Amino acid sequence: MFYYDLLVNSPHFSDGFFSYRSKNQLKPNQVVRVQFGPKTCLALVSNPAPPAGRQRRLKPVEEVGGRLPVELVTAIGRLAQRDNLATSELAQLLLGNASLSGKADDWPAGDKPAAIDRTLTKDQRRVYEQIKSNPAGQPQLLRGITGSGKTQIYIQLAKDCLASGRSCLILVPEIGLSRQVVFEFEQQATGPVWHFHSQLTKPRRQRIWRNLMANPQKPCVVIGPRSSLFLPLANLGLIVLDEFHDDSFKQTNSPRYHGLHLAGFLAKEHRAVMLAGSATPNVEDYYRFEQANYPIHHLTQKALPQALSPTIKIVAKSQKPLTPEALNAIEDSLKSEAQALVFHNRRGSRRLIKCWECNWLAACPSCNSNLVLHEDKFVLRCHRCNTSSRPPSACPNCQQPVIYSHSGTKELQAQLEKLAAFWSSKAEVARFDSDNLRQQTLARQIEKIRDNPRQIIIGTRIVGKGLDLPKLKNVIVIDAESDLVTADYRVAEKSFQNISHLAGRVGRGHLEQTSVIIQTSQPANPTLAAAANEQWPDFYRQELERRRRAQLPPFVNVAVISLRRNNDQAAKAAATRLRQKLLGLFPDLRWHQPLPAYPGKTKNGHQWLIHVFAPRRSDLVAVSKQIKRSTASVDLDPIELFRGE
Repeated sequence: MFYYDLLVNSPHFSDGFFSYRSKNQLKPNQVVRVQFGPKTCLALVSNPAPPAGRQRRLKPVEEVGGRLPVELVTAIGRLAQRDNLATSELAQLLLGNASLSGKADDWPAGDKPAAIDRTLTKDQRRVYEQIKSNPAGQPQLLRGITGSGKTQIYIQLAKDCLASGRSCLILVPEIGLSRQVVFEFEQQATGPVWHFHSQLTKPRRQRIWRNLMANPQKPCVVIGPRSSLFLPLANLGLIVLDEFHDDSFKQTNSPRYHGLHLAGFLAKEHRAVMLAGSATPNVEDYYRFEQANYPIHHLTQKALPQALSPTIKIVAKSQKPLTPEALNAIEDSLKSEAQALVFHNRRGSRRLIKCWECNWLAACPSCNSNLVLHEDKFVLRCHRCNTSSRPPSACPNCQQPVIYSHSGTKELQAQLEKLAAFWSSKAEVARFDSDNLRQQTLARQIEKIRDNPRQIIIGTRIVGKGLDLPKLKNVIVIDAESDLVTADYRVAEKSFQNISHLAGRVGRGHLEQTSVIIQTSQPANPTLAAAANEQWPDFYRQELERRRRAQLPPFVNVAVISLRRNNDQAAKAAATRLRQKLLGLFPDLRWHQPLPAYPGKTKNGHQWLIHVFAPRRSDLVAVSKQIKRSTASVDLDPIELFRGE
């Protein structure tokens, strides 16, 4: 009989290994099935562990599977040390899509010749050769302006990788938009392509996992979001993070980690090429690449030689959703048999329901967020916790009429459908937000409108992420300053990224004349102007100096400690006590007074936050080890400082 310590993927939090017995000898990193309490769970073999005096009480291993790649297990182990992950969180990441039963016989075809063979431009060829000349396993950054053809470099690197018999992992921020990347790779790369994401059914995700486990020597391309990092790719030669500045690469709930860091660990273990690409890298990431002397490459020219920069207009917004300049641009698009894109990052019909007599405001009873009117379903809905109710016929306090104001995407769609009928009998209005589509259907919707002229496209933030529409002529941004009104230190950066990527949807060489109209209450704001004109280097230098003066990341490390209790006073008192205790243990760190989260009230209680700043990240890891998970949670390197869970 043999005895082993196992890493068990149980639904319960734990920070330790569990001993089991096996009649057969097992190997490290082997996946097995065991009984854990009343349920069966998958587990990972860690070490031989002779349990002196307890052999008879140990449960047996019930089923034995294959071995996870040692590079994957080692990389995730390093991630666990970096982010202070518990063993149960480690098991969740490693075995979340694992399965020991079922078929593994649907390997995609990959021996067909490439349908399209695009050659690299001179600028792309220069960067491609620079990337190839650097040592494998070393992180590299590619900053390329929008429309410069970063994807073509990814594809050429993937071709080289497949030709050498190794696999490729292409990470993208959005599930819906990843279909465009999949299509490009299927058309150009001569190898099997897997599209992996959370919207697949669980059996389908498990089947992909089993296929990769059963065929470790078959080279392939896997395209998907950050969860694809945990697939058992045994011979990985290329890791690409496309649009790596996107917040979706950070998992904000437990287990918290950042895909960029895990990709770096994987690349080092596999000796793989790692490339992080973006037109607008995060200030912290770019600075750390510079400080580490990692290679940084620049694509400064558009991929299509006929590409001309769009005309940029920053106009003061009016009381109506669309200014005359915006309406003229939309009409011009339809008459030119082209498309117009209207960006408005506010869902619903009306976003403010208020009584001007007594100042009553329609707020969510669960989390205090403003309720939003969805006129098509005649319901008020909270966009944070999804609580819904019927719209009031009068103010519940003083019985006076309530005012519905501040248009959302649904109201905008209704208005533009009426106007479009006057401009063109063939005009169509399409809306893209989470109210009218699921992530997995976004790709199909995009395919329908891609080459359809005379179309007005209305969308929230998703339409600014990698969308390439050949018929798009004009882009209109409503309330461009909306990202600048929050208290977070990254507001300027996020606003710059959003506006820059929206402006980058046109001027890509498909149409000769294009324009971008930015409506704002702050027409003189320098961040908006810099973003619209693709002046990222200037923005980076100015933002870096601002953070240096204020002692903000990347010049200091920050963690947010979150506590949730049944009422506000209890949450505040618990946060105050915990801060005092930690201050005594770590007096040299910078501790801020506790603050309520935004929003402070949720369905699960009231939430308060403690912010701590430290010169070394290891100090914050040490702080996190002093906190019981049952009483509080810790977010290292938070993407937002004040927003609650």
